[in-house]
Amino acid sequence: MRPSPWLPVGLAVACLLPPSRLAAAGDDSTAHWSATAELSYTDVNGNKALSLFSTGFGFKRQGGRVFELVFQTGMRYGKSEGEVAAENYDAEINTRFRPASWVSPFFYTKASRDRIRNLDVRVAAAAGAEVNLLQPSDQRVSLGVAILQDYERRLLPEGSTSAETVSLTRFNLRFVARPVLRKGVTAEHRTQYEPVAGHLGDYLFTSQTSLRVLLTGGLALQTSYQYNYDSSPAPGVTSRSDRAITTGLIVELR
Repeated sequence: MRPSPWLPVGLAVACLLPPSRLAAAGDDSTAHWSATAELSYTDVNGNKALSLFSTGFGFKRQGGRVFELVFQTGMRYGKSEGEVAAENYDAEINTRFRPASWVSPFFYTKASRDRIRNLDVRVAAAAGAEVNLLQPSDQRVSLGVAILQDYERRLLPEGSTSAETVSLTRFNLRFVARPVLRKGVTAEHRTQYEPVAGHLGDYLFTSQTSLRVLLTGGLALQTSYQYNYDSSPAPGVTSRSDRAITTGLIVELR
């Protein structure tokens, strides 16, 4: 039986505990807000021509014991041999409650658009809980599980008889590790596996690993590798996976 599409909403409401209960989690005076902006550009000319531009912006509330909030947006656009080779946009919000506890309920939403992969829009919402294996600590290792509901509107090729819109209930399994290698050098790894409920062979897989080196108080150099896999891509898309390596500057304001 397929879970109800309203289940993520119900779980999200369950995560929203009364303020009095949240306050009992501890002193939240250590919480702080910060904003980040990222920019990178690659231009290669030789046997082949390639130009790739990516940028991102976000803000976050971290360090508190009641909740953490992360909002970020990103854009990537590239051309190869005069043709568009990459064009995707995304925005996401991730809220974790009681982040200093062993178990942290969370609510996650994401919207994305990728015309190269024939996705006009994809919207997903998930609610669940994470187990914090390193807590309390300035580093992080956590495992999470959630129920996710997504909606896709596809750009179908001419003559396709496939459905233009698809809505599926998925499981969301996630792993996050953020070790501090040494002062000013931080690594971060995030993996998400999202199989369709009742059909585990149909899944999305995302993995991102980054290394950030602090240059000054608010400026850092970051290199990231991201891998995405869709076992059932939209009609007209021949490749199930894509990869991206980016190196750019990050400005953080507190």
